Amino acid sequence: MISCKNISKTYIKKGFISTEKFEALQNVSIDIRDKEVFSIIGLNGAGKSTLISVVIGIIKPTSGSVEFGIQNYREEIGYMPEIVNFPLNLTPKSILNSMKFIYPQMNDKNINYWLDKVNLQNVTKKPLKTFSKGMLQRFNLVQCLAHDPQIVVLDEPFSGLDPIGRKVFFDTFIDLKNSGKTILFSSHILNDVEKISDKIAIIHKGKLIKVLNKGETGESGLTELFIKSIGYGSSV
Repeated sequence: MISCKNISKTYIKKGFISTEKFEALQNVSIDIRDKEVFSIIGLNGAGKSTLISVVIGIIKPTSGSVEFGIQNYREEIGYMPEIVNFPLNLTPKSILNSMKFIYPQMNDKNINYWLDKVNLQNVTKKPLKTFSKGMLQRFNLVQCLAHDPQIVVLDEPFSGLDPIGRKVFFDTFIDLKNSGKTILFSSHILNDVEKISDKIAIIHKGKLIKVLNKGETGESGLTELFIKSIGYGSSV
């Protein structure tokens, strides 16, 4: 479904005296199969968000390529950024109605289904600035899924959620997986990652350390394996 081949991304910061280079990604290659839940884990600044941004086309890689196994893939991608970047004076209703012009397949039935699913049906006419962090995250999920995409890409979807919000998101992941969606996401909540994912990529300092299949985390669990994989306590 999605093939990332030797993805590298170098940021260049030009100053008055010198030029600094930062390698956010270094030759990262991953393959995400159709109907697979693929997660990316790593410390802050490891390159998770950069890789996701390259996949969906927000950022152009310095080198490497991303290939999709379906035509018109841009129409089939639903993207949930870590931070809601809609103007906060707008309402969910106005935003979702505007998105219908971008995604012809988006309809009121799907919109209402997801608003009900995340318990936001009664606040659709309130501006986003009145929402809590958890409510913003739930709306962020709605705008990602309301056009019924085949490929769902989420950057830190569990960030800022209370226990009820986490359960809503976890249940949604299961529903999406059961309905045959292809899911790519990053997260720091390793317990949830381990339960949901078919494959887990560990990224550290811009490099792909390893890719784990479901059940390969061992008896100690994903957290311990992750800590060992990045060499915590030596040169993190």
